[in-house]
Amino acid sequence: MDQADKTAPPRPGLHVTGGFLFDKFKDYGFLLLSVIVFIMGGGQALLTSAEYVWLLFVDVFLVGVMFGALHGACNLVCIRTWRGCDWDGAPFRHSMHCFFALGLFISPLLSKPFLTEKQRHPGMLFNETSQESVSSVTNKTSDDGNELMVESSIALLYPLVGLGTLAVSSGLLALGIREIFAKRATNRRRRQNADRKEQTEALKQEVIAPAQDPRDFEETLSRRRLMLGFMVLFFFFYGCLEFTTISFLPTFGVKSALALSTSEAAELMAYYLGPLLVMRILAIFLSLKLRPKHILGMNVTLCLTGAVTNVIVSDSSLLASKIAFGMIGAGTSSMFGNSMMFMEGFLKVDGKKASLLSGGACLGILMGPIVMGQTMNSDPTSLLYLMLVCIVCFSTFGLCAGAVGVSITRMRSEIEERRNVEMDHLGGNNVKGEAKISTAAEEC
Repeated sequence: MDQADKTAPPRPGLHVTGGFLFDKFKDYGFLLLSVIVFIMGGGQALLTSAEYVWLLFVDVFLVGVMFGALHGACNLVCIRTWRGCDWDGAPFRHSMHCFFALGLFISPLLSKPFLTEKQRHPGMLFNETSQESVSSVTNKTSDDGNELMVESSIALLYPLVGLGTLAVSSGLLALGIREIFAKRATNRRRRQNADRKEQTEALKQEVIAPAQDPRDFEETLSRRRLMLGFMVLFFFFYGCLEFTTISFLPTFGVKSALALSTSEAAELMAYYLGPLLVMRILAIFLSLKLRPKHILGMNVTLCLTGAVTNVIVSDSSLLASKIAFGMIGAGTSSMFGNSMMFMEGFLKVDGKKASLLSGGACLGILMGPIVMGQTMNSDPTSLLYLMLVCIVCFSTFGLCAGAVGVSITRMRSEIEERRNVEMDHLGGNNVKGEAKISTAAEEC
C-alpha cells in the first residue's frame, strides 16, 4: 500500500470541480485554464520550501484540487470547441491524452539525474566485508556524518517542474486574453449588424430551420440518464483497472512466482506503459478514419484478450506476461477520450456530466489500490483476477450504454417521423383552406 499511498490522487469530490467551474465561466475557458495551471505550477515550485508539515499538506491539497479541475476542464474544452463538427476534434483530443501519457512515461527518466543511487545517513547500519575473508561480514554503525551523508538534488526537480508549468500557464493566459478580445469584437459586429438591420437573413434562417421538438427532451430523458449511469460505472472500473495496474504491477513482478528483481520489474512496467504511449499516438491517426465506437471496440478486445491470457498463464511465463500486459496497456490507452466522444453522439456532455464521469473514475482509482493492498502480500496473482473483473465489468457497462444509445437514436427518429407527419398534415389543411377561399371568391 505504500506505493499506492505515495501516488494517490485527490479525493473524487475534488476532481469534479473542473466541470462545475467550466459551466460557471463557460465564456472564459482558456482564462480559467491559465488560472488552474498557474496555481498548480506555483504549488509545485513551492513544494520543497514548506518548513512545516501542515503547510506541506495545504500545498499538496491545492495542487491536487487544481489537477482534478484541469482534468475535467481540458476534456470539456475539446468537446465544446469541436461540438457538432462530426468528430473533427478527435485527433486533437487524442493528442492531449497522448502528451499526458508521454509525460507519465518519461517522468522517471527526468527524475533519475536528480536522485542518488545510495544514501547513507548518520546512525545508519551498514555491512562491511573484510578483505582477508570474503565470508567475514560485520555490521557497523556510521558516526561520521560528513563522510556518509549524501545530499540529494531532488529538491531542485520540483521547482524546475513548477517553473515549466508556470510557463505553460502564461501561454494559456495569452489565449484567454485573445478569447476575451475576440468575444468583444464579435459583440461589436453584432451591434453594428443590428443597427444596419442586417439580421433579417439570420431571422429567416431561424424560421426555416426546424426547432428542436420538446418531445425529444421529455421522452428520451430517462434513457439519457440511464446511459449516463452506465457510463459512470464504466469509468469507475476503468479507473480502478488503470491505476491499480500502475501501482502494483512492479510489486506483482517481484512477489509472484516470476521472482523478478527490481530492475526487471521496472522493465515489466515498461511493457505496459510503452504500448499505452504508442497506441495513444496511433489513436490520433486512427480517429481520422474511424469513429469512436470502432476504436472503443478495438480497445475492449485488446483488454479482454490480454486479461484472459494473464489469467490462463498466471505467473508461469514472463514472456506471456509481458505480451498480455502490453495488450492491456494498448487497450486502455485511448479509452477515456473515445468514451467521452462516444457519449457526445447521444447526449450533450456539459460540465456537470463530465464531473460525474471524472468522479466515478476517481472513485475507482481510490478503491482499486485499497482492495488490492489487502491481498498483494498473501496472493500476488489476485492482481490478475482483479484486472479481469474490472475489464469484464467496464466492457459490460459499455455495451449496455451503447445499447441504450442505439435506443435513443431510434426514439429520436420516431419522434422526427411523427413531427414530419404532423407538419405535412398541417400543410395539407392549409392548402385545402386556401382552395376553399379561392373557390368562394370565384363564385362571388
